[in-house]
Amino acid sequence: MVPCHVFYCIQSRLLLYYIHRRCRAEYKKRDFIMKFDGAVITQHGITFAIAVVKSYALHRSDRESIRKGYSSIFGNIPIILAAQDSSGNITYHGRKDIVKHLANIDPLQIPWQTYTVN
Repeated sequence: MVPCHVFYCIQSRLLLYYIHRRCRAEYKKRDFIMKFDGAVITQHGITFAIAVVKSYALHRSDRESIRKGYSSIFGNIPIILAAQDSSGNITYHGRKDIVKHLANIDPLQIPWQTYTVN
C-alpha cells in the first residue's frame, strides 16, 4: 500500500502541473499590450524617436537591447531612451549628437504621445 503522504505528493504535483499548463495556455491566448510615452521628431534633417523608460533602465548593461526593442516599433531610425528622475530632470541616452541637442530643448516642446503596441 502507498503511504498517504506519497499519494498526496503525487496528487499535488499533478495539480500543479495542470495549473501550470492551464496558465501557460491562458497567457498565450491573452494579448500582450505595452503602453509607453514617446515621440518621433525630425530636427536638422534627422528623424529620431524618443522612448520614455524607467530611470533604472538607463543604467542597465542591456540598455542597447532595450533600444533595439524599440526599433521594431519605430523602424530603422535612431532611438533615444529618456528617463525622468525624482526631481523632474530628464536624462537622455543614445546617439551623442542627438542627446546633446535634446539637452538644450525644453521637454515641453517635444510632441509627446502615448504609444500602444500589441
